[in-house]
Amino acid sequence: MDTAVMLKSMCHETLSVADIKAICKARGFAASLTPAHLEAVFLSGQGVGPAMGMLTPDEIILLHLLKFQDQAVEIDFFKNIYGGKESHHSYSSTFTERYKGVFKGVNESLVRRGLLLMALAEQPWGSKTKMERYRFRFPKEFEPYLPSPFAQAGMFEGEGEVKGAVLRPQFVSLLKSSAPPPLFSGWNYELELSGGQLLLGK
Repeated sequence: MDTAVMLKSMCHETLSVADIKAICKARGFAASLTPAHLEAVFLSGQGVGPAMGMLTPDEIILLHLLKFQDQAVEIDFFKNIYGGKESHHSYSSTFTERYKGVFKGVNESLVRRGLLLMALAEQPWGSKTKMERYRFRFPKEFEPYLPSPFAQAGMFEGEGEVKGAVLRPQFVSLLKSSAPPPLFSGWNYELELSGGQLLLGK
């Protein structure tokens, strides 16, 4: 779904009256906007900066990831930020039950702040719940307002202590402590971050 299609669908079909009022308040639009008027002004820069200022660092990183996706994503894209325990339930629960908490977080923090497009994909063959059909997109028009995910550099008085490569010795130490067989036969050098740990090979 492209931006124009999603915006039209969101304003005229997906959003409730309460959702539209919340977006108007967050972005500084007139409270009496109709769906057609919201569609006309939503992609403007009005109120985007202040709305971005209310995001958490995790949400800012999330929007940067969406920026690089450059496409509509499904609800499970957001489970690491808004999932809590619900999205990790066993598959004996329904899709809607697993993702209702995720949807609530996305809707309140991003959609109702007027920072994210949300629409329903067309009904596919077979049975798919409404939750499975939701699609979300970060508009390119908002990219200039997106804060950096990194803290700004600070200036300190006095001379600092200069150190050489910090990460290289750590990687070398890691390699030595996990020394492969001679000639590195069949060794897998793939690095992976898992559960906050850096893994080398297996």
